[in-house]
Amino acid sequence: DEADDDVIKKSYRKLVLRWHPDKNPADRNKAEEMIRLINSAYSVLSNPTKREKYDLQRCSVNRKQRGMTPAKPKVSPKMSVPKEFMLQPMGHPEKFLR
Repeated sequence: DEADDDVIKKSYRKLVLRWHPDKNPADRNKAEEMIRLINSAYSVLSNPTKREKYDLQRCSVNRKQRGMTPAKPKVSPKMSVPKEFMLQPMGHPEKFLR
């Protein structure tokens, strides 16, 4: 659940060495598929934004299975800009008279 970056990187390297296609010549197709899955998982877990989304999704699935409502995200991926700011003219106020 709360693995830090070093643990994730160490596990990633261990799995890559285990499933490398050159080390599994008997079942090369399965090894290549496993490497793709491992790389995909590492790309999500090593990126803080993607990891937060993954954790929230996992948490909401667990909560739904227990019959609870999903948790609110800690950080919003999009910044909300106030409407008043967007309506303010920049540079040429006479062109924006209403």
